[in-house]
Order: sequence, then structure tokens, then C-alpha cells
Amino acid sequence: MPDVAEDRLVLLNTELQVPDSPAEIGLDWCLERPTGRSFDQITEWVAADLAELAPSRHRLSDWLTIRLGAGHKRQEDIVLVFAELLANAIKASPAQDEIRYSYSSDCQGIKLRVVNQNNGEVPVLLGTMPEPDADEGRGLPLVHQFADRVELNTTGREVNLSVHFYL
Repeated sequence: MPDVAEDRLVLLNTELQVPDSPAEIGLDWCLERPTGRSFDQITEWVAADLAELAPSRHRLSDWLTIRLGAGHKRQEDIVLVFAELLANAIKASPAQDEIRYSYSSDCQGIKLRVVNQNNGEVPVLLGTMPEPDADEGRGLPLVHQFADRVELNTTGREVNLSVHFYL
């Protein structure tokens, strides 16, 4: 159960209950939280190694199943976007670096964030899909196609990409 000590619970019915997940959110109530607060957040550090991609993707998928329920209509989209963001971060990072990613849920939906130190190139967020036989270049256009909001922040070599899925 989330910590609501600092939050303001607005009830639209007479029954006091705090949900364990966004899947339990109905039209009867809403939890208003300060900016940046979420029901839960998972943060992990992984090596800049493509071998980390599949286990990280499976952890997110398992977490989404718990948070949203099995077979949620946006689960595949969220996992695809996460895999693209993480793969791009791994490819852009020096081999000895680590990549930080997090995912969280709140009243509005799901937020993914991937942070890495890259080679100095800033990712181009707006682009067109490459030709069908191209080997690369689909990642960020797919992110824009499936995510509801995309944010890019860079500081020096650090690239911080956040995406939001409203549920």
C-alpha cells in the first residue's frame, strides 16, 4: 500500500480505501499527489551490455502484469518502448558504463525513464521511420508513436529520456 501521509486523498464516495495499483483506480476516487510522487517506483542500474536487455524487459513486463493486470491493452506498447530506449542507451554508452532506468505508476499511468552517459551525441527525437530494409533507426520513432509524452533532458554527456503512458 502506498504511503499517503504526505498526500491528499480526495474521496468521492464514503468508503476509505487506498489502491494497491492503478488497475484498482475507478471513477469513484482519485489520489492527488505532489508532482513526482508515485504509487511505486523501481530503479535499477545495469551494465551497458545488450545481454541486459532481455532480463530488464522481462522484469518490467512482470511488474506491469502486477500493476495493470494480465493482458492490459498497453502492456506490449510499454515494454516495446522500454526495450527501444534501453537498447539505444546501451548502444550509445561506453562498454564500461552503467545505465539507470526506472519505471513507476501513479493515478495518471506509467512513467519510464532511462539515463545514460553517451558519446556526446544527443539523440534526435523527431525523425521518420527508416526504409523497411534498414538495420537501425526505428527506436525513437516507435517511442513517439506509442508513448503519450516524451521528454529529453541532457546535461553534458548525460542523456535522460522519460516517457509517459496515460491509462
